[in-house]
This record gives sequence, structure tokens and C-alpha cells, in this order.
Amino acid sequence: MIDEDSLLPLRRADIDYRVGTMDRSGWLFQQLIKLSADAIAVEDHILLLDADTVLVRPQSFTLRGEIVLLQSGEYHGNYFSACEDVLGIAPSSHLSFIAHHMVVNRRSLAALKHEMELGREVAWWQAILNVCDLSCASCFSEYELYGNFELRRRSVPRRWWMNAALPRDRLLTIENLEWQLGSRYRTVSFHHYV
Repeated sequence: MIDEDSLLPLRRADIDYRVGTMDRSGWLFQQLIKLSADAIAVEDHILLLDADTVLVRPQSFTLRGEIVLLQSGEYHGNYFSACEDVLGIAPSSHLSFIAHHMVVNRRSLAALKHEMELGREVAWWQAILNVCDLSCASCFSEYELYGNFELRRRSVPRRWWMNAALPRDRLLTIENLEWQLGSRYRTVSFHHYV
């Protein structure tokens, strides 16, 4: 087990991100943690998975030896704006990479963070915080950032995400979810807002 406070030189408490009565600091902090995965991973590929998302059938994340990026229709303009601001380029896809899970390459993740630091006098995580519009409830996406970075660098196979969003009171055993939803979906997400 790794202490989340050891991955970055900041903690959740250091992020002041409140919109109305909602404290969004943890939501933003967990994205920075995921983008820190290359610092602790030993394998070349890392599965990032949101804590509220469950895989309901066997998954393949490769196609002809290439890592597949999942795409969705979860378009949020603020995510694309933050991506453009932090990388200095327009997003490469009109579809979203928000699929609530993604396989990333450790070296690509390190290259992304290096690119965010180029020409800036701040660390990659500070570069992200600097472009976030903290007046809106959803200001940034690690998946959008990584997906567009990879798509700009190379031809990447993509698939539709096939996710079901359910309220948390529908959370069943994994076996029941697999049986009920596995033939139609890859994943099920139990977001607090559904």
C-alpha cells in the first residue's frame, strides 16, 4: 500500500476547490494521483480505474499489439479547454476519452508530464492547477489530457466505452452485475450524482 500523500508534494487539503457547497478538492486530487502512476509503477502499462467503476466482463485493452483508448460521448468543454491550455494544442479528438478507466503507458505518461513542464517554471501538477477553472464543478480530466496527448503523438486504436451509469443503491454483487449487464456493457459506474 502507498500513502497518497507521498506521491505529490501537495495533499488534498492543499487544494482549495469548492463550488457552492461542494468540496471538489478530492475529485481533482485523485486525478493528480492517477497521473503520478508512472512514479510508482514497475510495469510498462498501468490500468487507471475510477473507484466507483466496476469491470463487468473480461477486458482486452490491446488491438494488434497496440493499447486501445476508449472513447465516449461524455463531452465537457472545460476538460477540452484545460487540455488545450496545459498542452498548448487543440484537442485531437471530438469524442471524449472519459471512460472512467484507461490503460496508460508509463513512458508516455512521463513524457506527457515532461511536456507540461516545458517552457514553464512549475511542476506538471502545478501547470494543471494553474489552468483549472475552479469556479466550475468539473474543470479537468486526466483521461482527456492523456488521450489527446497520445492521439497527437501517434495513431491510436480506439473503441467505444460501453459503460452503464447506475445509482449506488443498484450496487449488487459483482457476479450479479456480470450476469445482468456483462453482455451489453464493459463497465458499470456508480457515480454519487446518479
